[in-house]
Amino acid sequence: MYEAYLRSLSTNPLHACHSICETFFALHNPNQSSTASRKRDYHKYIELYVILQTLFKKNDIAFKELELKDDIDHNISLIVDFFIQSKKTIRRALDLQDTQELIEKYRSQYETNILSGFSYEFDGQQIQKITDILIKINESVRKANSIDVIHKARLKASLERLKKSVHKNMSNMDRFWGFMFETRLVLKGDPEEIQPVVAHIQELANIYYQVISATGDELPFKIQSFLPSTSQEKPPQEKPKTSEG
Repeated sequence: MYEAYLRSLSTNPLHACHSICETFFALHNPNQSSTASRKRDYHKYIELYVILQTLFKKNDIAFKELELKDDIDHNISLIVDFFIQSKKTIRRALDLQDTQELIEKYRSQYETNILSGFSYEFDGQQIQKITDILIKINESVRKANSIDVIHKARLKASLERLKKSVHKNMSNMDRFWGFMFETRLVLKGDPEEIQPVVAHIQELANIYYQVISATGDELPFKIQSFLPSTSQEKPPQEKPKTSEG
């Protein structure tokens, strides 16, 4: 039932766990007076519990496994408590993660600037264009059914990292180069479907290259060398055999 739902989850484990908790509480009605209605959704409670528990195990997140018995009402009560406590724990972990990401962002922005005085400078219009293009890339990737699900998840994660790195003064272009390398590795599929993605990536790269060039840096390669290929190589056809004699 939840296979498509699993594919929609964030590649960030904490964000994925938080989404599962939100799904559970959207399903669970604490004011539901009908025991029959609660029992009807019992299998969904169990399924979401197993999904969250499995994610916890995969990502080494500590949790206490429930001792479920042969009493459905008892089990429902335990599962609800499990999700209440899990949501609190995940929220705290997300707050810590957000804090660490903010520290990393501002350290990257200011540390090099203060120590060396160097930074890449974007104006407000360029930042707005980058933001708009990233939204277009994300939407084009979402629509491209020929791109592998796992590759889509990697692209989405790389896009998210790039989006968080964008600000007026940047001490390095690491997230941009990381995104460009990632697209070359995983952006594969029907050429007609991925062509719009590549076109948006070229728009994005043009803006970054303008900023890089403005510092006096010269790139020893052309933009096309970093763009994903939209061509599909066809296997060589065998020559027809000719009869001898």
